Amino acid sequence: MKHALLLLGFLSFSQVVVAGPRIDLRELLPENNNACPTLSPIPFRAVVLNEGLSCADTTGVRNIMSKLGAWMPPRATKPRLALVLTAEDDNAYYSGYALNVPLRLKGSLGAGRSARYFPNDISRGVVAHEYGHAMLNSALASRNAEFREELALMTRLGEHMAIQQVVQLKYLREYRMLEQSFTRKYGPKSKWTAEQAREFEATVVRLSKKYEPQAQLNDKLLQEAGSKVSEHTNKHFSILSSYHEFFADLVAVLDGQDWALTGKIISILVNDRAAGLPRDFTNAGNAFENVARVESHELLGPARYALYQRLKSKRCLRPDPKLLIPAVIDAIHEQSRTAWGSSEVSTVAGRIAFNRAFVNSIFWRLDRLGAGLCRAR
Repeated sequence: MKHALLLLGFLSFSQVVVAGPRIDLRELLPENNNACPTLSPIPFRAVVLNEGLSCADTTGVRNIMSKLGAWMPPRATKPRLALVLTAEDDNAYYSGYALNVPLRLKGSLGAGRSARYFPNDISRGVVAHEYGHAMLNSALASRNAEFREELALMTRLGEHMAIQQVVQLKYLREYRMLEQSFTRKYGPKSKWTAEQAREFEATVVRLSKKYEPQAQLNDKLLQEAGSKVSEHTNKHFSILSSYHEFFADLVAVLDGQDWALTGKIISILVNDRAAGLPRDFTNAGNAFENVARVESHELLGPARYALYQRLKSKRCLRPDPKLLIPAVIDAIHEQSRTAWGSSEVSTVAGRIAFNRAFVNSIFWRLDRLGAGLCRAR
């Protein structure tokens, strides 16, 4: 994630004109379709609720965000995101603009088998992890113009992703209303005559055409925004994103008070215990002498284990997040501005050096904090 001044070259929402009437996509932003305008304590940009949900369903997510937001450094701006809430899904993600989370996280047991739903601590850990990405982006953007530019690129991409969801929801709601109207008029769908079914289908086609220009234009701009993000993130992706994954995992384990939590989450989500080990802070297999992985989620596996071991040795496995989180953000800011690149971590020796430099930067800050870091020994 690097450089974003080219955002100025994007078409703004108000400038977009296609053949026919002007299409202003801004009216489709969540801010202009806010389902819960009076929510507190988190000042959301807006809330998008999928069918069947109410503002009360956001309470759990808001409580998590309120707790974690209090861990931000004093001078950092807290993330201000749109919230897109679904009843259930097999994924959660942070787009730069919105936090997209399900009330219930589910996974598939395979073809032809029913879905399984994950325990609350796993679902909460996933939400905390995704919000951790937002915390780090916001903290870095508060310090550095380059990161602010980066976040602007991601935010524009996230806006178009959110617009896509709003368009889909608007279409689905109108489709449901249309079905209900025809059912009141002609009775159950299974009893419709062929002529009545054709009438319904023709009405659905007109409904689709109503949203087609907005959807097509947004898809085009979504692809362009995605290309811009890719263009400016590829060079340092494995490096900066590895810090992001380390930090988001740290936020999740501190929230859950379980240093093995992120490893458990991965193991449960993919139904493979070994898959979660590289992200388990307690896993001795992540020690420096065993470093081998280059994937961004796993590159800082040795740093995870080293931090856990350092805190364990000090009988400090429940550190004060309001001290630890800013210290780690400081270390990431420092290390991300050094010359680490993909070529430097292409060898085992390079990956060991990369991990050591990062943890040494963290340890130096923890040593300066002294005993105040440890709330419970």
